[in-house]
Amino acid sequence: MRVLSHESAARIHGIPLLCDDGREPVTVPRSHARVVIDGEVHRADLAPEEVMTKLGVDLTVPLRTVVDLARSRPHADGLALADGALRLRKITKQGLLTAAAKARGPGAKTLRWVARHADGRAG
Repeated sequence: MRVLSHESAARIHGIPLLCDDGREPVTVPRSHARVVIDGEVHRADLAPEEVMTKLGVDLTVPLRTVVDLARSRPHADGLALADGALRLRKITKQGLLTAAAKARGPGAKTLRWVARHADGRAG
């Protein structure tokens, strides 16, 4: 299953991106066969509650979208993104803090910083 994620999902959710380079990333399961897909491909095993259908396409839910982007962008970009999502009530502060506390691996430290500082004022 191919799921729109990162910038692609943020656009559909209406979450403002500080820097939008027009990329159209997708996420596929780690076990997905190595096939050529146009665009940026991320590999992750998404839980059913991390995926939704909107406008007829499968995409990551707002919290997973913010988490993915905050882990892969500079602190200021992640903070602006999280603040925008909080201000628009796409995510909750507690949900972001909980996701950050569970995060491991690349970008987890940045995500925890973003979660601590996000308050809905930037973005």
